[in-house]
Amino acid sequence: MHLFGGPGPGRRGDAPTGTSLEEPSYRFADLEVELSGDLYLAGQPDLAALEAARDAGVVAVMNLRQPVEMTWDEAGAVEQLGLAYHHVAIGPSVDVDAAHAEIDRIVSGTDGPVLVHCASGGRVRRWLAQSDASGS
Repeated sequence: MHLFGGPGPGRRGDAPTGTSLEEPSYRFADLEVELSGDLYLAGQPDLAALEAARDAGVVAVMNLRQPVEMTWDEAGAVEQLGLAYHHVAIGPSVDVDAAHAEIDRIVSGTDGPVLVHCASGGRVRRWLAQSDASGS
């Protein structure tokens, strides 16, 4: 099972193939997302975006925002939609390498597409670049 590249949403391949973005202007409702293998990478989704993600086959949401950044009950909304919710906060006081390893572990253990988000997509891109560089 791999994290990036490969056969597309919902269909995991056997080996990593890199982090090339396949669909740079994909959308879940009003949320612009980028597709890398079976990962959807984005900034903060709202309820409509989460519903669209579910309808597109996403099975889990990974939130990289810190608790102080959250302004609504995203975890509750995700769970009500029948999706798995994971939260690994990345911020100034966080061991980023450990957080990235935890994200890798969760994402690689998820059977199906995952929406990975932060506030704007910056932390998501840093995680993706580090994971690609380390060969995860």
